[in-house]
Amino acid sequence: MPLAYYSRAATAAFWSEHWGRYSVEELLQIARTSPLTEIIERHLPAGGWLLEAGCGVGQYVLLLRERGRAALGVDWSFEAVSQGVRAGAPLAVMDLRALGVRSRSVSAYLSLGVAEHVPEGPEGILAEAARVLVQAGTLLLSVPY
Repeated sequence: MPLAYYSRAATAAFWSEHWGRYSVEELLQIARTSPLTEIIERHLPAGGWLLEAGCGVGQYVLLLRERGRAALGVDWSFEAVSQGVRAGAPLAVMDLRALGVRSRSVSAYLSLGVAEHVPEGPEGILAEAARVLVQAGTLLLSVPY
């Protein structure tokens, strides 16, 4: 059984409230100067599609596209995705355990602080990541601890 600590359940209402606290531009500005961005970019493959799973409002999708990457994002929060789409991000609402993405079509799969929020454990998300990644694709996954 996975070990998990939740101060509050990560429901759709939680994420809508969380992403509603910031504008896309505020989050994009943070991403532009974050040390995490340099780490992400250093490990990305030279080409191909990047999928950000659990993208929220899509600030990393927007940033990576600004920098010439083919990037798109998915999240399960309709409100967050809607906010990102209004800012010009190519985002879609999807369950990360059942992606509407063709198998072996993504060169890089990026997911920042998402997998730990699934009470059943990260296995479903990781299985989908493996399914959509090209052979020898890049998985960039972060968890808080």
